Amino acid sequence: MNRTGFYILCTFILFLLAADISFAQLSNNSYPASFLTNTKRYAVVPVEVLDSVRAEDQIAVAEKNGVPNRCGVVQQTTVDIREEGVKTIADSVTIWRYEFQCPDAVSLSAFFESYNLPEGAAVYVYSADKKQLRGGFTSVNNKKSGKLAVAEIEGTSLIIEYNEPSDVDFKGELVGLRNKIVCKRKIDNKIPNSN
Repeated sequence: MNRTGFYILCTFILFLLAADISFAQLSNNSYPASFLTNTKRYAVVPVEVLDSVRAEDQIAVAEKNGVPNRCGVVQQTTVDIREEGVKTIADSVTIWRYEFQCPDAVSLSAFFESYNLPEGAAVYVYSADKKQLRGGFTSVNNKKSGKLAVAEIEGTSLIIEYNEPSDVDFKGELVGLRNKIVCKRKIDNKIPNSN
């Protein structure tokens, strides 16, 4: 490879890395307020049970329709966390929580159609057992598109928690979720014979 080709390749790689960073989910690695207070014991978190998605059925439909390696199903649901989530107040932070469940899911993820948070507020997505945590996603993640996608949580349920301090400039907007229910193939299932 000549010197010009090398420079073009390096520029292309730097461009890809910069593009990846600009679309990344930026997390401040903090913990949800409900993890740090005792109020969580007394609040009943509302639950929305999503349509059952049997992995075997989805794989069969995908194969019948010639869709290779289908990895998930998206279900649209509109939830305003501030309006429909359980609300608790701890110190000077208001906490809203809402849970999604799908009994046949391998994992769940969330996509916020409307995401606009004030400075100091944060969103978290975590498993019911609190072993998997995504966030906190803050105003740093506010984009012109007003959207935010959150990586998968393994298991059949996920909880979305929104924490908003009492002294914010405006009320945060966290509305219109699309949930991706993942029904992955097992690694040893239906691997084509190469012979």
